[in-house]
Amino acid sequence: MIILGKSQKFVVILALFFSTFLIAADSAGISGTVTTLPESSQTSSALLKKDWNLVGINSLLTLDELKSKMGEDNLLIISGKTTYKKSNVDNGKAFLNDFKKFEKGQGYWIKLSHDKKIDFKLNYDVSEISLKKDWNLINPPKELTLEQIKQRVGADNLLIISGATTYKKSNVDNGKAFLNDFTHFEEPQGYWIKVAHDVVLKF
Repeated sequence: MIILGKSQKFVVILALFFSTFLIAADSAGISGTVTTLPESSQTSSALLKKDWNLVGINSLLTLDELKSKMGEDNLLIISGKTTYKKSNVDNGKAFLNDFKKFEKGQGYWIKLSHDKKIDFKLNYDVSEISLKKDWNLINPPKELTLEQIKQRVGADNLLIISGATTYKKSNVDNGKAFLNDFTHFEEPQGYWIKVAHDVVLKF
């Protein structure tokens, strides 16, 4: 279940900031590439709340499928490496939208006009995600703990993890580790990860 929790204000601020930031993300190489494995036939569900949701739904849902599941009038914005805005469609500018479907390993911001629960088929076929220096918006396929992530990425390389919960290396360095509340990746959450240099995160 997607819940913004006590980091809600921070996440909403990120939503506003990164909706602009993501316009240049693809060309700047900010989101990494993925390596895949055979797909699963398991199913899952997610409760998306009114307004912004940072999600990591492990399913290759198309735009039409998302409209059908969420309601065409309810689905206002999808923002990741590609974008969909209902306002573009309403204003006769649908050509400005380039989102077609969820991509493997990619996280997304989704804005709804009201709460909606959706069901979907899982695609646990991502074995690794290439993280680029600076910010990466990802969809983790497994629930790795913070310590497992540090082992794979490097404790000094892992600067920030931000989603419904947050980890900042600077808090640890400054003796304020108690301010961090991130413990592990949770499905179906999406996460921003900031790293000091390029690295491959294996799952």
